[in-house]
Amino acid sequence: MHDEIPEPVLRIQESVHVVQEKLDQLRSIGQYAEHDDSLYLGPAWGDLAQRERDAVLQPARPDIVPASVILKQARASVILKQAREREPAVIEPEHG
Repeated sequence: MHDEIPEPVLRIQESVHVVQEKLDQLRSIGQYAEHDDSLYLGPAWGDLAQRERDAVLQPARPDIVPASVILKQARASVILKQAREREPAVIEPEHG
């Protein structure tokens, strides 16, 4: 089992930490009255948006994967059908 974390994951993790530090810094900024800087009104960012995460949508996996033999037969069948459609019709003379 691999205990080593891949480099791209480490870079993403570092970026997340940098952004979180910036968000924490912004969250700590206070709001003061317009005409009186000594009157603290509360945090400047009073309405912090909650994280909204959607599900990751992925295409459904096929229940059964055809065997390679079946796929080859299907392709050969399609090729044969296309070849028959391209051939001119053969008209045989009537005996009589």
